[in-house]
Amino acid sequence: MSTAEWRTSFAERMHRFSPRKGSAEQRIIDYIHTHPEKAAFSSASAIGKETDTSDASVIRTIQKLGYTGMRDFREELRSVTGHTEPPVPASRDDNRGGERKRGMSAHALYTELREMIVTGSLGHETHVTESQLAGIFGVSRTPVREAVRMLEQSGIVVRDHRGITTPKQTKTQVNELYDAHILLHSALAKRAAERRTDADLHTMRSMNEVMRRMPLDQAGSVEAKIANSRFHESVYDAARDRTLGTLLRQLTDRLDVWSGTTLDAPGRWIESLDEHDALVDAIEARDADSAIAIITQHLETARRIRLSLI
Repeated sequence: MSTAEWRTSFAERMHRFSPRKGSAEQRIIDYIHTHPEKAAFSSASAIGKETDTSDASVIRTIQKLGYTGMRDFREELRSVTGHTEPPVPASRDDNRGGERKRGMSAHALYTELREMIVTGSLGHETHVTESQLAGIFGVSRTPVREAVRMLEQSGIVVRDHRGITTPKQTKTQVNELYDAHILLHSALAKRAAERRTDADLHTMRSMNEVMRRMPLDQAGSVEAKIANSRFHESVYDAARDRTLGTLLRQLTDRLDVWSGTTLDAPGRWIESLDEHDALVDAIEARDADSAIAIITQHLETARRIRLSLI
């Protein structure tokens, strides 16, 4: 497929999606359509920064366009554009890539490191030092130190005598995190049942349909993990409670840094999708009690599987 053919195909995807004019989704789509060479090598957070949107909005938009996740999307763009290396902006010397990276803020580094850890790009329980991270990103240690401090505060990394690493799983930690997850998810499910719109229901069902289209042998993949997160994000969004949503996203990051996934346990993938459908049905019926019962059972099953992985 040529770039011109891709633009035509992408326009058809956009037409089926039909985003609202001026919305975050429209800005994301416009950026991708105009800059496919850049988008082919950009993380969700990088595209979000360019379009003044969140990384969650970027990933939701990518999935609404029919892609299973960021990797599927980027692989198609790289194939279409013929680029195997990211484009390097023009500069006055040969160290232009390094200069660009040295301008990264601590927050940008935090976002990149968080994505690497959550997706497993930076191996779980792998030890790295601030100097190594500075070398990877081509920056000084000062923004790295601040980014790591933010990751520590979020509970995503810890320090020991060997450097910076992800926290080890213990049964106590798993139980505490799932207890908190159940409380927050229940509150958000209740609010979603009370406040949802027809558009919210469409988004939730679309997110779950993206998961149903994924092959069963991908249940343990990063794409499956992201797709599952996007479904739950759509429930948070329907609840329209920023405080609870922010707290739950922080807790979810702490769960996601652990190796392994509960989704590839025997039979769990299909069971989980069916539970998602039941949850949306309860939210559609504005049956808050049923929504709470369904999400509680959903997370109790995930807890039981997670504990078996330790």
